[in-house]
Amino acid sequence: LDPLFVKGWGRKGLAEFYLGRLADATQSYETGLSIDPDHQVLTDELKELKKRPRRPTHMLLFAPRFLDLELLFEQLEDPDGLTAAYVASHEQLLNMQLEYLGQALHLDAASIGELPELGVVFDQATFA
Repeated sequence: LDPLFVKGWGRKGLAEFYLGRLADATQSYETGLSIDPDHQVLTDELKELKKRPRRPTHMLLFAPRFLDLELLFEQLEDPDGLTAAYVASHEQLLNMQLEYLGQALHLDAASIGELPELGVVFDQATFA
């Protein structure tokens, strides 16, 4: 990305928006606007983005204690143990674990930078 290409910052912000990475999208739009403060598209996109509620990403820090992710990782490494009976008997826990991992994969780089502990959460989700 050419750091002075304003339209590129807008495209990057739009991609981050669609990935659910709202803090990163905000940063990209703001970077573009620092180059061209009068860019109407970036101004409008940033305004709309700031109206959206932010996800409370700090809650992801507490979930691993209760979701026993190590057990999930062990099961994934042993496909023979991941039977239909196991899935049926652990369905609720598995659904919560997968929901957590899905949310963790949508963490913003900006959020991880603000709270480095979220990097561990993201790494776990990526590993899974």
